[in-house]
Amino acid sequence: MRIAWFLLSGLCHQLPEHSLTFGGLPLPLCARCTGLFTGAALTFLILWAVDRGRTGGLDGRLAALMGLLGAAWLVDGVNSLGSFWRSRPFLYPPSNALRLATGLGMGFAVGTLLYIVSQSIRAAEAEAHRASPGRLWVPLAANIAWGALLWGWRSAPYGCFFWAVALAACGTLALVNAPLWAVLLGEARRRGRWGAFGLPLALGLLSALAEMALVGGLRTLLGA
Repeated sequence: MRIAWFLLSGLCHQLPEHSLTFGGLPLPLCARCTGLFTGAALTFLILWAVDRGRTGGLDGRLAALMGLLGAAWLVDGVNSLGSFWRSRPFLYPPSNALRLATGLGMGFAVGTLLYIVSQSIRAAEAEAHRASPGRLWVPLAANIAWGALLWGWRSAPYGCFFWAVALAACGTLALVNAPLWAVLLGEARRRGRWGAFGLPLALGLLSALAEMALVGGLRTLLGA
């Protein structure tokens, strides 16, 4: 847990008062980052399980939904930061409930986009089927249920949610890095099974760990 906590310090400020607590212990990410990374990982995994490669792009409605979720996340983050600096509410009183909700919304958007990108890499020449909000109700409902579980089940064993958050953060960052490796390796031009994305994903995970360690180390050196 110490190593995981250190690595995750490269992603989040880890302020205890901004984090969900279980058994009196705060999670290694704030409520907003917890929502973002777990929501992204959950959305990606569900789409991978149920969509089976049919999602190929964004239509107007989905793009608008992503924009609204991103805007809510940004506004709540600015409000939280402004309230922290001013020591009083900036736009409205911040709360961990809002941090978690907007984080999950952003995570849903990020996870959907990462899935679309991964499908494009796997089958760049395949016929694209545009995604629509109506086809994303399963991961959206799952994110709502996950948020309710995080918020309501405070008697849960600390380790369960700790490792869920840690693995989700590492996995999401690996998925962010993987397309870059795919382009460098030339995998974006290949069609085929999920295995074609395996090497970029593995390198993406190694890159994610290195990035978190680097930023975490800098924070330690600077005392931030």
